[in-house]
Amino acid sequence: MILDYWDIGTPTDQLIGKCSKVTRSICKCNRFGWHNFHPKDPKKISNYDKVLEELDDLEARIREFRVWMEVHKSTSK
Repeated sequence: MILDYWDIGTPTDQLIGKCSKVTRSICKCNRFGWHNFHPKDPKKISNYDKVLEELDDLEARIREFRVWMEVHKSTSK
């Protein structure tokens, strides 16, 4: 996650973007293996660990989105 971009876009756009990152990470695992890593990654972080990172980010976005929905529920009618 790049913190500089954490608050750019609408909450719905942010949640959709994070969902797509999780999907992309899982697809990479299915294509290249869960315990493999990108050959140019000097840290050799496994695809498995990258999915866990993306899931953590998604969970944070979901919590934020729930708060946003609660704040805006009275104005969405």
